[in-house]
Amino acid sequence: MKIIKLIILLIIILIILSVGILGYFGFVPVLSTVFGSDKPRDLGIKYTEKQYLDYVAKSKTEIVALNENVSPQESIIYSGKTDLTQSFTQEEISARLNYSKWKYMPVKNVQLKINNDGTVEFSAVVVYERLSGFIAREGAGQYSKADVEKGLSYIKLIGRDFPVYAKFKASINNNQLSESTESIEVGRFSIPLEKINANSVIKSVSENIMRKVSGFYAKTVNFENGKMNFDGSVPERINVASN
Repeated sequence: MKIIKLIILLIIILIILSVGILGYFGFVPVLSTVFGSDKPRDLGIKYTEKQYLDYVAKSKTEIVALNENVSPQESIIYSGKTDLTQSFTQEEISARLNYSKWKYMPVKNVQLKINNDGTVEFSAVVVYERLSGFIAREGAGQYSKADVEKGLSYIKLIGRDFPVYAKFKASINNNQLSESTESIEVGRFSIPLEKINANSVIKSVSENIMRKVSGFYAKTVNFENGKMNFDGSVPERINVASN
């Protein structure tokens, strides 16, 4: 399991739920005007496929493609367990997300920047057609299927990919996530985090996702000076349904 993927998935789910909840309660009356440009914010992070391969090698987790046609729920299978103490650069993390083999990876054109003060910035384009499969696989914590479908119904009104940006602080100790979201933007629209209890949503979703990953345990995870530092255990192998 790639721990950065976990944190990014939480942010993505929060963004999706944010738009749905705000639309439902009338905070986003005309969704077609919310998203603005289709270009994600440029954080200045450059990456290559070699950095993706470096990340995979350092992670000690083998990634194997599932070629058969499977449901979203069966599209990721974890097995085995191995200890891991490692640091990953912001470029390696960005490459890992951009070159992901998973057919339901819901983002592209990803840049992840780790600032010297420990804050993390995330910029990407959400891939509209992958959202339903992504949510079906990862779930949404305390939110029911009906809640999620209601949120997705607002996203479907747009019917296209859209850019997102988030800035947050995060760390993990003994599989417990501590997270503080500073800002989330969808297109050019700033999400009013106080309206959706952002940190509570992320905690709920994180607990739900971590329970699904056999072999994963994070003793400590922190972000500083352009790197993510991980100490814990990860699966030895991940089978993923690829495109």
